[in-house]
Amino acid sequence: MRGRSADRKGAGGREQGAGDGVSEVSGVRCQVSGGSGLKKACVASMSSRHKRANRIVYLALALLLVVMAVLAYFNRGDPELRRALEENREFHIRIGGEHAATVSLQMLIDLGPVEFATPFATSITASREAMMRGVELRLLLDALEIDYSGASRITVSGLDGYHTPLSSAEVAGEGVVYICYSMDGEIMRSQAEGGFGPFMMVIRGARFAQRWCKYVEAVDVVW
Repeated sequence: MRGRSADRKGAGGREQGAGDGVSEVSGVRCQVSGGSGLKKACVASMSSRHKRANRIVYLALALLLVVMAVLAYFNRGDPELRRALEENREFHIRIGGEHAATVSLQMLIDLGPVEFATPFATSITASREAMMRGVELRLLLDALEIDYSGASRITVSGLDGYHTPLSSAEVAGEGVVYICYSMDGEIMRSQAEGGFGPFMMVIRGARFAQRWCKYVEAVDVVW
């Protein structure tokens, strides 16, 4: 009787019944005792936790979809206007949301563009050196007599809804921010033609091109 009683002792000196032990539910270890009733309660508790976690994931996904829909709504713009800008090779400059000027390809050419080499890569191509031709954004704004020195930011927007915010100090830097219209000696094709143009904002000397903006549609001076 003494030996049998010792066998029934747990590590902590407590007698273990037939239902005592450790249960593992979905990778979670659960100490149960007193038969199948408590074990079922443990399983139910783990199941409830997993359901709550799944609800949180679903809510996060739903919120993400709502945010994407809202951004798409505000970035959709006027399709006809965008098509006209692309076909006419033009983009707009706005100050505080109000239209200030329309810039054409000929206007950039008349300002005396420069050609320079810069690393260029896309999400599907390896980095290479590209020859870009364009005009510094600061010179374009100066020519249009647009004061941006006190602006909180200058945002360049693309026809695809992409936006790149720039500081006024960045734009004022000599030889830094360009509006380009030619790559490797050829006028850039539009998005509809499978190109990156008609205009592309390039930050010269940047190690990565993620902040470049293809298909330039507008430059916004924000105060």
